[in-house]
Amino acid sequence: MTTPPGIADIHRSLRAGETDAVTVLADFEQRADLWEPALGIYLHRDRERAHAAARDVDRALAAGQSVGPLAGVPIGVKDIVRTHDAPTTGQSLVSPWVAAGSWGPDATVVRRLRQAGAVITGKTTTLEHALGFSDPEKGFPLPRNPYSASHWTGGSSCGSGSGVAVGAFAGAVGTDTAGSIRMPAAWCGVTGLKPTYGIVPADGVLPLGWSLDHVGPLARTADDCAFLLAAMAGPAVDQEGLLSSRIALEGLRIGVLVDAMERATPQVRAVVQEALGTLSAAGADLVEVRAPHYDAGVAATMTTLSAEAYALHLPDLATRWHDFSRATRAATLNGVMVTAADLVSASRLRAHLASQVDGLFDTYDLLIGPTASSTAPRLDALDFGDVVAAMQTVYWNGTGHPALSLPVGDVDGLPVGLQVVGRRHDDALVLDFGRRFQEVTDHHRRLPPVSQAGAVSDPSRDGHGGDDSEGSDDATTTLAASESDIARLVLELEAGGVRPDRDEIVAAAASWPGLRASLAAIHAVPLPRETEPITRPAGPAESAQSR
Repeated sequence: MTTPPGIADIHRSLRAGETDAVTVLADFEQRADLWEPALGIYLHRDRERAHAAARDVDRALAAGQSVGPLAGVPIGVKDIVRTHDAPTTGQSLVSPWVAAGSWGPDATVVRRLRQAGAVITGKTTTLEHALGFSDPEKGFPLPRNPYSASHWTGGSSCGSGSGVAVGAFAGAVGTDTAGSIRMPAAWCGVTGLKPTYGIVPADGVLPLGWSLDHVGPLARTADDCAFLLAAMAGPAVDQEGLLSSRIALEGLRIGVLVDAMERATPQVRAVVQEALGTLSAAGADLVEVRAPHYDAGVAATMTTLSAEAYALHLPDLATRWHDFSRATRAATLNGVMVTAADLVSASRLRAHLASQVDGLFDTYDLLIGPTASSTAPRLDALDFGDVVAAMQTVYWNGTGHPALSLPVGDVDGLPVGLQVVGRRHDDALVLDFGRRFQEVTDHHRRLPPVSQAGAVSDPSRDGHGGDDSEGSDDATTTLAASESDIARLVLELEAGGVRPDRDEIVAAAASWPGLRASLAAIHAVPLPRETEPITRPAGPAESAQSR
């Protein structure tokens, strides 16, 4: 199997008359057909509409009409992002945009992609509301890693990551609240960007955490991500600067994130060290650095996510508890413990850390480290706590800085990602670094073994760790949960009209000692009395308008 063409290649070959959009689409569809349904890339495919869009591009080109920069480029859309011509399920039985007549208009990001000429191929798999593990018992496919069908893709932009990896589409829309673009990018061996918070509109996207949700691109290369971001962000970015190169690796000042390196397994650390060696040999200046209050920053972000997710889903949890998967129910219960004082402290800490990280960029051009501390876990051993611990992405959702994951090698055949963090609103520099790195390496050209395409005969019945991993042995859980915590949880849930099963209450209460430790870490950080909210510096277009 040959490497599928990138966005720039498609752009050039279409305009040169070397191919046509229908042929390009057919090539990507052939790859998708090879891997589906075993890999679980799609929740919804609409071949007829995709081919109609490709024919429209061909007619415009034949007539000599101007077409957009993404004309004829096949794109997958994560199924929490609204499209007018297909339901948006959020991989859940509980979604406002499923019933006929409720699909609504395209999300702004989808509308902009269509205006740029993109061919939308379908809706890709996710986690339930981008939160709980996949649950085949609810009738949804189980996403699998293209490098090993017994391993996970990473969440929650599951199908977007695996689909790019196998060439089912040239690029994809993902969302990222704690790492959901960068984790599947890292574990599926592709490139994914969490842009600066707010530069890509999130309207028409099922929310998870209002103050943390980011919308961004996944593609094979950083250059392709730049093409996608230019369309997705529109006037919020400098289009010319985003698509042009302006840096060299030589002389670049790079801070190596010690906190993330220390948490990595020896095997992952070795792969990242090799990438650091490549950068050093190219003339980059690498210096170890620690992110300010790293553990507390992660705790503040996860605390915010838990509280916002519980508040968001509370009405449906009260009336449709068992329509959610068990894993999602367990995850939302973490938010019950968060008090108003906890949330205020977490918000103040995030704002303080965003300012502190801004200060690091007075010394460093970029910050880098492993995207994840381990490779993709096995599906039969998935554990929510273990996955969160592996994610070295969470901190940067809390601060809002752009963060890119690049493929940098593998451990025993499973991909490893390098995370690159930049100044807020300097997404162009982050992507340009990725562009330069991928000019001197070839990890992004690696393809999954075709032998994995048919490795699973029945994804709906094959073993997985989703719900089973969330519910540990009742006797053990009962011993770990204090009666006072159980009573408090019941009281809080009854106030919201939520009535979980007894074993779920006990399991949630058993997790509270660990949550208390995280909350204590947040409150322990001394903060200045005056703490500015996280600022959103104006993008180039906004600055120009203000003048």
